[in-house]
Amino acid sequence: MSAPTSAAVTAGRHLALDQLRQIAGSRHGGVFLTHVDPSPSQAPMGCVEARISVGCAGLPLAENGLRLRSEEPVTLYIPRDLETSLRAPGGGMCPCR
Repeated sequence: MSAPTSAAVTAGRHLALDQLRQIAGSRHGGVFLTHVDPSPSQAPMGCVEARISVGCAGLPLAENGLRLRSEEPVTLYIPRDLETSLRAPGGGMCPCR
């Protein structure tokens, strides 16, 4: 029997998703969490997919700058080993706030 391909919600992933929800829930607005898929078919193996929308309405256009829509979609892939990449030198989790 092969190993499961679904992505477990590890401590690092849980932290990342909680922080995305906090940012999206901010009263300042501008970032919206639109979708979370723990087992996406189009993502790198073992990643959780989180889709956000970034509000860009009203941003000034710089000369020769990129034209943005009022909301730009962004897809983030949260890797299986996120918590090991967030380790602080003392072994604890980095304060990513």
